[in-house]
Amino acid sequence: MQAVLLHGGEVRGIEQLDGLQAELLGEDPYVLALPVGHRWQGRRTVRLQDLGDEPVLALAGGSGNRALLEQQLAQAQVSLRIGHEAAHIWALLGMVKAGLGCALVPAMALQPSPEGITQVALRGQPLRRKVALLTPVERRLTPLAQRLLPELRAAFAA
Repeated sequence: MQAVLLHGGEVRGIEQLDGLQAELLGEDPYVLALPVGHRWQGRRTVRLQDLGDEPVLALAGGSGNRALLEQQLAQAQVSLRIGHEAAHIWALLGMVKAGLGCALVPAMALQPSPEGITQVALRGQPLRRKVALLTPVERRLTPLAQRLLPELRAAFAA
């Protein structure tokens, strides 16, 4: 293993993994992914509470992103009407593009923004996930990994 990009709500305890060094890179906010032409397409922000009557698409219940999202929505006292689920983020975005509904997704998933999908920021209590980098302590990184890690750090510093 050269490096692992880890994401989740509370990136705790990773600094105690034997043989690995953990580095918190930053936070990735959730945004609302919409199909082009959606009535909210020109808005700068949307409140979570506005999603109550909207058909929402989500990742399957067993995914880490879904569990994190449900935890943060419960804290915000927001309940969503989930219409369809997908096993992978790319399938979820394909469903958004097809006009089946909107989805709360990490902003990183929309960089660059896929054709046929627009995004709107969330207003109010923010939803976000933390992103950390794990690297081996006692092994030298390959030249490729040595070039990639500064790029990852810079992406979060911007």
